[in-house]
Amino acid sequence: MKLCFQNADPLLPALHELLPELNVTVSDDADITVEFCEVPERIVTIELRDRHAVITYGDGKVRALRGVATLIGWLRDGETEKSLTEHPHFRSNGLFMDMSRNNVFNVETVKYTLRKMALLGLNTFMPYMEDVYEVSERPYFGYLRGRYTKEQLREIDAYALMLGIEVIPAIQVLGHMEKVLRWRVTAPYADTAQELLVGADATYQFLDDLFRTLTECFTSKRININMDETKTLGTGRSKALNGDIPQDDLYFRHLKKVKEMLDGYGLEPMMASDMYFRMVGKHLDNYRDFDTRTVFPDDIGEKTLGLQQIFWEYYTDDQSFYETGIRNTRKLSDKIIFFGGLWSWVGFAPLYQRTTANSAAGLRACIKERVDEVLGCSFHDSNTGCQPLILPSLAVYATVDYTGDYDEDEVRRCFKNAFDGLDYDDLMVLEDVEHPIDNACTVTLAFIYNDPLVGLMDKHAAAIDAQPYYAATTKRISAIRGKEGFFNEGVEFVYAVSDLLENKLNFGVRLKAAYDANDRAVLAALAEECDVVIQKLNNLHRAHYAAWMKYNNAFGWQTHDVRYGGLVYRFETTKAHILAYLNGELPLIEELVPERLRYDCHPDDAPPINELFRVMNYHSVSFLY
Repeated sequence: MKLCFQNADPLLPALHELLPELNVTVSDDADITVEFCEVPERIVTIELRDRHAVITYGDGKVRALRGVATLIGWLRDGETEKSLTEHPHFRSNGLFMDMSRNNVFNVETVKYTLRKMALLGLNTFMPYMEDVYEVSERPYFGYLRGRYTKEQLREIDAYALMLGIEVIPAIQVLGHMEKVLRWRVTAPYADTAQELLVGADATYQFLDDLFRTLTECFTSKRININMDETKTLGTGRSKALNGDIPQDDLYFRHLKKVKEMLDGYGLEPMMASDMYFRMVGKHLDNYRDFDTRTVFPDDIGEKTLGLQQIFWEYYTDDQSFYETGIRNTRKLSDKIIFFGGLWSWVGFAPLYQRTTANSAAGLRACIKERVDEVLGCSFHDSNTGCQPLILPSLAVYATVDYTGDYDEDEVRRCFKNAFDGLDYDDLMVLEDVEHPIDNACTVTLAFIYNDPLVGLMDKHAAAIDAQPYYAATTKRISAIRGKEGFFNEGVEFVYAVSDLLENKLNFGVRLKAAYDANDRAVLAALAEECDVVIQKLNNLHRAHYAAWMKYNNAFGWQTHDVRYGGLVYRFETTKAHILAYLNGELPLIEELVPERLRYDCHPDDAPPINELFRVMNYHSVSFLY
């Protein structure tokens, strides 16, 4: 397809980056002439008639680029006369991407993500970097963690600006600093294993180095300092040095000092609001984050020092909860940004359905309560899964933004227009690997790392008819292999997960039953099946490696070599145990003697608990051994 552009000078660099992936070329001898008209208001209008299109846009380049994606979608569908007007509800909308828990997107993956965001009409990218950026004065900061160089950060920033996207760095200035504080050189500014030492000169010298680096690398004056989940603040060296100071006092003292430093750099901070809720509501029975029973004192706004407040909530599809949370957060500040959850952190495949249900409820609440800044947040656990596979869910954020509500057909169209004609529904199939138990999460994590001999999860695995379920899932995923472009390596990875679980999920259950019955024929067959499982583990290792090396910097992969290697060795040991037992070399297989109990400690006749698998996600995988 050939297009000719008029009045497009500010957009041409972006168009030259975006159009090749859409199989479109720019030519004076074009099929369609596209004229751009920029206006002051926040709007996108596309009018197509008689081989001529006019895209009217306001409030940034991405509005025009979304219009281009929509137009190209029409042309591919054979449309010759059509018009559409969209009024975006959000001033700022985009992606918060976790780069800090073992994987760091390589620059090319970041650029791909930015291109797709632009075509969706999303204008904000927030990389979450606890320590994965170069700070010249701090050689151990991000050491061997795949950190970005300053040059790479400037490259990402410039590329995003060319597309009309603001890059806002998200860092930590108090808690979630465990990767930083594990080094001996950080002792002068460490309170606990996670939190900085409030009041120490060394702490603020350290933070000054961070702020100076970020101002050197990013154009935006906005910064996310987080300060979330600082639950053990003041309980470590601070207590030994200064006595038992109330946690709230330490928190506010630190915030005031950090705000003064940021003012000196001309930076405009935002911060998480969960600790304010926790301070006030911590005495409530069964308190949960952003508890709706929280009642703030009248002077609470003074303590926030005017900082923009982040209301983050990922765990419910109850729109009223979001609305109440927004209204309560507004007592802290009249500047609010909402963070919703892109569920990439619970297993080997994304939870698209939960992402959609929860995010749609949150975004509807934002529209109703007039919050005009939102981000979808993708976290992960050691990148057990393949994080880029969550990117299709950005189409949900774009659709609610530009249409005012969630519409499944519109999400499909939006995704197809931005992602090179790919089929949204095809990728949704990947989630099936997580649901042999309805609506449970972290199932793949629990059962892939379940030990074949010790069998911590065997009591739960016994309730699942794994082989037919995963045979069907493997077949469905096989049908999309090689069709998903940028996502192909991620699809291969999830395919290998499903293929492995056909054999592995209830391997320990079958082994225990055969041992208890002294069914020697079945035991011999299971010894042979160990070789099948080992082969499938090797296949999964190779598929995961290929995906990792396509999307990420290399650092962090060593975690998965250790994990997969441990599983292979465990199955080699399992086979050796079985054969030694059958040959009379072992009088018993000691690990198979104990009765299998439920991991959640509930009675045998209790139903499966979905929460069980989410809780497991926050344990070290080594806990399963």
